[in-house]
Amino acid sequence: ATFVLMRGDSILHMSGYGIADVESKTKVNNELSIFRIASISKTFVGTAIMQLYEKGKVKLDDDINNYLKTFQIENKFGNPITLKLLLTHTAGFDERNIGSAVKTEKNVISLAQYLKKRMPPQIRPAGEALTYSNHGFALLGLIVEEVSGLSFDEYVTKSILKPLRMNSSGFVRIPELKKNYVTSYLQKENRLIPYQLNFSLDYPAGSFNSTASDMSHYISMYLNNGNFKGNQILDSTTVIKMHKTAFKHYEEADGGWLLGFYESHWNGLKIVEHGGDIQGFASELLLIPEKNIGLFLSVNASAIPGSKSRIFIRSFIDNLWGKLMPDVLAEKEKLKIIPEMGSVAEPLKTFSGTYRFTRYAQTTIDKLAVLIGFAPEVEIISKGDTLEILEWNDKLIPISDLTFYSTKYDNYMAFGRNS
Repeated sequence: ATFVLMRGDSILHMSGYGIADVESKTKVNNELSIFRIASISKTFVGTAIMQLYEKGKVKLDDDINNYLKTFQIENKFGNPITLKLLLTHTAGFDERNIGSAVKTEKNVISLAQYLKKRMPPQIRPAGEALTYSNHGFALLGLIVEEVSGLSFDEYVTKSILKPLRMNSSGFVRIPELKKNYVTSYLQKENRLIPYQLNFSLDYPAGSFNSTASDMSHYISMYLNNGNFKGNQILDSTTVIKMHKTAFKHYEEADGGWLLGFYESHWNGLKIVEHGGDIQGFASELLLIPEKNIGLFLSVNASAIPGSKSRIFIRSFIDNLWGKLMPDVLAEKEKLKIIPEMGSVAEPLKTFSGTYRFTRYAQTTIDKLAVLIGFAPEVEIISKGDTLEILEWNDKLIPISDLTFYSTKYDNYMAFGRNS
């Protein structure tokens, strides 16, 4: 693991743990060891887009076809797809994974070539529902290229990484730092199986590489209103705009999507964050603006949901917040109120059934993956006066309309109607 904890521009703790490569037994070094941080990459896409927004080169509510020169996106439902909708994963695109990576660098094609050929179609109206989309963020990367005249990785290096002095970081591997790149592993029982390197063609969505030391500069910039050691990467008003809730499915939702980040809460305290999982790397970036605290953590053994690495990360962070902010924990316990049971707009049996996460292919060849369990599902049953989500061992108490209270997770959950 590699880890850094920040308060403002001060490092509270930074260290590497364990080994970067099983064969060589190279120890993890927080300044040298380069981890692939997966979808945390999307926060750099958001940062790049918001820099162009500040310069007046793009508008968040404009149709993205105004900025695309290589090809146009077919709008199937009338309302335009905008930059804001891409940043919040609400553009309505289908899922696609097959053919999104190649095994050698010589087979890499340009972002424009790849997306022109492989951009998944829009399957629901823009702004209706959140469906996490790597291709949506790759499209934002292409817009950065079309507007700036630079390749996406060149733009990020010039406008973000160099001013932040993130010299070991980037979307493209740095040949002279070859020995510093960490090997990632699939953790299977007691064995660690190394992953073979591949190259993502939708690379803005998940191919960023960095060290804990470099990420401390990035965290510092966001905690200091866009400024890093005198370099203003983003205006303070832009940082505030990025960290405001931009999309929620319903008002009482515990989490929502921001511009390039998502939000969650820890005992009522807002957390601005993004996680990442790719080829054996599991990573987290969390900012608590109200407390001026930031954290980056990455491990190189298994990124499978429910794996030891993921369970460790969740438990570690929750315990760390309790150590750092015991006052928040005490206040939450003092104020904890379980809402009274109410009644909802439909008979409870109406809600019973099997529900599938929105992120699965419906029109592309990838839909075959549904048959082998690559579209997670949960079963909900009505039992007496409550609902139960069997897979999560959770009980939902009816409150009002289509809203319920989760007794396990201490937050609200809601249903939506569609055709």
